[in-house]
Amino acid sequence: MIFLIIASLISGRVFDSKGEPIPGANVFIQGTERGAATDQDGWFVIKDVSPGVYTVVVSFIGYRRKVITDVVVTGKRPAVLEVHLEEEALNLGGATIIDDYFVRETDNPAGSFVLSYEEIRRTTGATEDISRITHLFPGVTAPSDDRNDLVVRGGSPLENGFYVDGIRIPNPNHFSSPGSGGGPIGFLQTYFVKELDVLTGGFPAKFGDALSSVIDIKWRNGISGARIYTFDLSMAGAGVILDGTIGDAGYMFSGRRSYLFLLEKIGVFDLEGVPEYWDIQGKLTLPFSNGRIDLVGIDSDSWINITGFGSGEGTFDIWNRSYQYAGGVSCRWGIGNGVISIYLYRTRNNYHVDTEVRDTLVYFNRSYEVRNTMHAEWENSFDKVKLTVGFEPSILNFRHRVYVRNEVDIDSDTTTWSGSLFLQSNIKKGRWALNTGIRFDYLDITEKYSISPRCSFSWEMNPVTYLNLSAGLYSQHPQPVWLTSNIGGEKLEDIKCIQFVGGIEHLIKEDVKLKIEAYTKHYRNYPVDTVDSTRILANEGASYEGFINFHPLSSQGKGSAHGMDLVIQKKFTHGNHFILSYSYIKTGFIPLDGKTYPSVYEVPHTLDFEAGFTPLKNFEIGIRFGFGYGRKYFPIDSLASATQGYTVRDYSRMETYPPYHRLDIRIERREFKKHYSVVWYFEIDNVYGRKNIRDYYWDDTDKTIKTAYQWGFMPVGGCKIEF
Repeated sequence: MIFLIIASLISGRVFDSKGEPIPGANVFIQGTERGAATDQDGWFVIKDVSPGVYTVVVSFIGYRRKVITDVVVTGKRPAVLEVHLEEEALNLGGATIIDDYFVRETDNPAGSFVLSYEEIRRTTGATEDISRITHLFPGVTAPSDDRNDLVVRGGSPLENGFYVDGIRIPNPNHFSSPGSGGGPIGFLQTYFVKELDVLTGGFPAKFGDALSSVIDIKWRNGISGARIYTFDLSMAGAGVILDGTIGDAGYMFSGRRSYLFLLEKIGVFDLEGVPEYWDIQGKLTLPFSNGRIDLVGIDSDSWINITGFGSGEGTFDIWNRSYQYAGGVSCRWGIGNGVISIYLYRTRNNYHVDTEVRDTLVYFNRSYEVRNTMHAEWENSFDKVKLTVGFEPSILNFRHRVYVRNEVDIDSDTTTWSGSLFLQSNIKKGRWALNTGIRFDYLDITEKYSISPRCSFSWEMNPVTYLNLSAGLYSQHPQPVWLTSNIGGEKLEDIKCIQFVGGIEHLIKEDVKLKIEAYTKHYRNYPVDTVDSTRILANEGASYEGFINFHPLSSQGKGSAHGMDLVIQKKFTHGNHFILSYSYIKTGFIPLDGKTYPSVYEVPHTLDFEAGFTPLKNFEIGIRFGFGYGRKYFPIDSLASATQGYTVRDYSRMETYPPYHRLDIRIERREFKKHYSVVWYFEIDNVYGRKNIRDYYWDDTDKTIKTAYQWGFMPVGGCKIEF
């Protein structure tokens, strides 16, 4: 359907839970008499809409009424919606109309959270970084302010899977490194996001090779019937965004470049090294009669040259560069009541690190990891049952060239393959829904396979309360650098995790949701160091240098995590919104010495609060407060550090950092003009300058232990101009 864009409008399409269009649905703008009805194909158009932020309501007899907040219309860009209505369960106690403000993850409702682009963009203290935004949710923490690694319910940052439109992204961050799960800044463009699904309480069988969470990012298509140009300036860099359609084809393109090096050149500041990076990404959508073809590409490069870091004889120089790309094509087409989806994609991560002390090379790492993947699935609906079956073969090439002076000299080049099969079913009948699945995974280099069954159950106790249960066995292949750089790596087993989750989801009000969950996780086959019997690799994954432990490994480690999460979320209505979350967790991991140690990522108590309100039209004030207590660390062995000349830790015991807390404030203003619109914002992170401790390290010049701190008082600002 092609729309002639004369003035701003709200348009879109309405579907049922099976993906079938709903004709005759009523669509209107809340608080007005403006609206429209869907045609035979489910399309609707509300014309002559003034620029602004709206709430849209969609209703149809026999379905729960859907409310979509944060619908933004500008003078150039229409709002295009894709709405899915859920059938109203039979209510013998009489008719009760409940508005659906929240999106429920039907495949696995336990531990699931969904955010829209506007909710992502305006989050205080997150710098529009998708990974940092997820830290708001209960059970999700970060090791430090300067990194965005995801620690989900006691798991390592390496236990998460990131997907963009079906493409698995190994690490969506600049300055990544082998064997790490995050970085200082993400490169994914949030402007493209239609929906962000965060699954922390188990996930469907179509997702594999992950133990703790899946971050499923769905990009939208190019804006229908328009051509939009956007200039974006922030601490993340300066960039341009192109968005629109040519004929029936939709396109989105983004290019961004950091600019801190320019500020250094003109003397704004003087540092030992300035981080530089760029990224480009885009999507092209080609629709046809009963489906579409999508082409997705992401390319990023980041580097830093640090000279004279440290003091005295301990000064050293570092050259660090990481390059990543991901690209692929997908095709989806409908056949009868089903949909066939095929994804072909390739990802590559390149790493280059050199470290010199007094012009002598002491460490270098030149590595790359390449994956060529095909993912195919068939989804079909039979009355109340949805069945999905698929397979995923991959060709893998890992090259790791690592040198550590007087200790390590590794040069490995490995090509192998992996394969998986999965089957999952979704049954919905009346007030209850049952999801079951099973997955088979094989990795040729280890000649090991895993079978992973899982299931979830949801019961609508009444129109405002759900009981959610989930159980499953999840498996993950060893990290490539573990397989190729360590003696015994090829003999490692897949890591296994059995997880049970139970919780209640309750609507306090139609726009306010309370969710409480308890969970338990049990690990086995975790790799351990066979030389240092106190080390287990569950504590790896959040460092800039990556994985640099080259001792022999074996799959004899065990572990567990038990906890409780609570979240209260209010959608943006009546000029305000908020998320309040609290988490409690207790972990225990058992390395080769047989003793139980808490994870270095364990923070027993965490509290997060993020809120925003609009005291004036098109003006918003946001706040965010974070608190954490009980984070552990391995203390420094002073005698060994003095002997070796660098930080050596005592892995036989753990100590506790002081409490962490921080307050961020954000001020934002929108301007809607005839030919352009602007979003301005100014933000102060760590308003009261709390000196939160990041780490302790050994200073070999002064022969003493020193403290590294997290982010201090930091003002940032930016703008987004759309025309």
